Amino acid sequence: MSTIIYRDPNENLSHTIFMGIDVSKDQHAICCIDSSYRIQKKVVIPNRKKGFQTLESILLGFKEQGVTVLAGLESTGVYGHSIYGFLQPLVSSVSLWNPFKVEAYRKFSPHPTTKTDAEDAFLIACFTYHQWAQPTSSPIDLSASFSKRLAILREYTRLRIYYTEKKSNQVRRLSTLVEKIFPEFFDVFTSRWNQTAFHLMRHYPSPEQLGGVPTQELGHQIERWSKKQMKASVAGELQDLAKNTIAHPLDGEVIAMEIGNTVDLICGFKSN
Repeated sequence: MSTIIYRDPNENLSHTIFMGIDVSKDQHAICCIDSSYRIQKKVVIPNRKKGFQTLESILLGFKEQGVTVLAGLESTGVYGHSIYGFLQPLVSSVSLWNPFKVEAYRKFSPHPTTKTDAEDAFLIACFTYHQWAQPTSSPIDLSASFSKRLAILREYTRLRIYYTEKKSNQVRRLSTLVEKIFPEFFDVFTSRWNQTAFHLMRHYPSPEQLGGVPTQELGHQIERWSKKQMKASVAGELQDLAKNTIAHPLDGEVIAMEIGNTVDLICGFKSN
């Protein structure tokens, strides 16, 4: 269970450090400020184990002083994933900030900064303090378990979008290939992309292969694949269309092979 707290407007932030992190591929700029915007620590660490060990020693130093650390970084790209996960057990909270909001804060900030990694880290630290300093009636979740679940959900969502887009592209590609080699194929189906059609294209990707299988055997297969939603007589209709197709591409063998491979890809996306 995640722990929900509410920001108390009377809460004392004088023993709190606000850490801003500007992430990049090779190194991370880190700036730690107190509630008076005074810089308490400023360092650039390599995006490697040695750099993370340096950061851990800094955080342990704050812990020995009885100081609470609230960290923040912009949610941009993949370079912040490692340090975000690394910080979870070491600080009281680590927040991913919307980069557009941080940039908007820059424009109206009483602490103008130039566009450098070190200055960006300071700006993010100031923004982190600004977010925590203002009283709010909205719940703030500080638990690492919540952040982890949110990160996992975000990655699953991205993965789903990726596979959906890839599948859509492959389906369009498959439609083009079938139109080249056997444009009459879809005439017997009420829905172009049903499971029976996919099974037929996977096992008999060319009209020659479809026409060469015994009609009775093909009829039984169609009944089984469609769970008897289609009659066995469809087999004869399909084979007549296959034998009389208007398409005779010179590269028919290559297209048939590509149809089979594309169907396998689409079915793989379905299982994912």
